[in-house]
Amino acid sequence: MIGSVHGGIITTLLDTALGSSVQSLLGAGRVATTMDSPDTVPPPGEVAVGKVFAVAHVVHAGRRTATSEAKLVDAQGTVYATGTSTLMILEDDPR
Repeated sequence: MIGSVHGGIITTLLDTALGSSVQSLLGAGRVATTMDSPDTVPPPGEVAVGKVFAVAHVVHAGRRTATSEAKLVDAQGTVYATGTSTLMILEDDPR
């Protein structure tokens, strides 16, 4: 075991939280898709940290775009990574 977690996993956790925060505000028939990846490239995480939680909130929600911020924290509130993202809001394709 190398004792670290790839930064891509941390980015995936942040991106999922960022998108979910925006999606939670949208009504039926609307979807949000990421226009950019979280803007903070996180360092590799250490396995010894234990459980972490991705916490996100929407900063701006417009008709066509939204911006959200997220952070990766442990149970004590220590912040390990942060990110922001812009998402495009689309009408869901009924296919």
